[in-house]
Amino acid sequence: MNKLRTYLPSRLVWLAFGAGLGVSSLVRSAGTHEISEAIGGIGFIFLGVNWFLAPQVLGKPVMTPNESTRVAAVGPPLLHRILSFAGLCALIFGFLWRLFLES
Repeated sequence: MNKLRTYLPSRLVWLAFGAGLGVSSLVRSAGTHEISEAIGGIGFIFLGVNWFLAPQVLGKPVMTPNESTRVAAVGPPLLHRILSFAGLCALIFGFLWRLFLES
């Protein structure tokens, strides 16, 4: 639990960014009935959770970006990879759906 408090402001900013984009896309898709928008929103929510668990630390560079992310990361690396992959796949799939299937 102490590790969650490490870089908490940065974690909350990244979670708010990802969840804000995701929820706004989901709300927009509910109004317009666009499946691609909903898929993209789900992808952003996955990425927001991943960014919360392993935040990119903003501020003075005390360590390299990879070191600071590794120090701040919570949970197993496999979970981070799965969330990143699922979020990226959902965003790409939503984009391709909109590009080729929705007019």
